[in-house]
Amino acid sequence: MDYSVEDLPQDCLDAASQRGINFQTRNARFRNAVCQHYQLHWKSVSGNGNCFFQSVIELLRDIRDHRELTPEVLRADVIDFFRSCLDSTQDLCERVKIDVEDELNRALSCSNYKTFNGKRLNGYVPTTVVEYLEASSHEGVWVQGIHWLRAISFLFDVRVAVIIFGQPIARFFGSGNITIFLYKVRCDLTMSSVYLTTILLV
Repeated sequence: MDYSVEDLPQDCLDAASQRGINFQTRNARFRNAVCQHYQLHWKSVSGNGNCFFQSVIELLRDIRDHRELTPEVLRADVIDFFRSCLDSTQDLCERVKIDVEDELNRALSCSNYKTFNGKRLNGYVPTTVVEYLEASSHEGVWVQGIHWLRAISFLFDVRVAVIIFGQPIARFFGSGNITIFLYKVRCDLTMSSVYLTTILLV
């Protein structure tokens, strides 16, 4: 699957690094500069553990009619795609399997008090791929890893862009004719905090 990066203009970076200004203001200025650069507008999506899926649904509804999608249905569809990759030797599936294996032995984050295998999902550490997929299929478990982006790109034939506050590049996954943009306020590419804002195509 295609992966590329694009440098953001200096005015975006300047907006994020202004001294003496609080984080919320710098974040808003950076986000606005990015929106101007790509001719986008943004929509806030609350962080409830299903926010990645809600963000993607909002974006898909903006470009196509996907009214039947819910965060629960989308999560299940993505998990089914991951499961289908386990027995495949296609290049994308091989990459997804590697990405999933990279998430093993890392604690999951979950926004509710649900349990799995007798333990709370928040902080649960899966040790096998099957265990990871089963645990990640539960509502409220945050997505971690770029395999989630690869899955969205493949399932909906879109290119997924990720822009992270203060970072000098936009990352693009996939090769669809339409690009959807996700904006992250914090953290690295684990995707564990795609929840504060979503940028929508104009």
